[in-house]
Amino acid sequence: MNTLAEAWLKKQHITVGEAIGEIGGMSSTTAHRRLKNLREKGLIELEVDETDNRLKHVVPTDLSFQYFTQLGKCIESAQRS
Repeated sequence: MNTLAEAWLKKQHITVGEAIGEIGGMSSTTAHRRLKNLREKGLIELEVDETDNRLKHVVPTDLSFQYFTQLGKCIESAQRS
């Protein structure tokens, strides 16, 4: 999720293939499985590219925004302690 969040923060569109390639330290099969799990949990969605139907972009859901908002609050709280 961190790799995806970094791309989303920069307003970059990231395809499934790019996401799999960006997730370092694991095989493409494992990375694909992680994306599938995130999708099943409702943290990401896949949208078909407007100009090329073969490409799918990984996009955040409202649930992923809630996750990162809560994570940010937890980090701020830990820094104050």
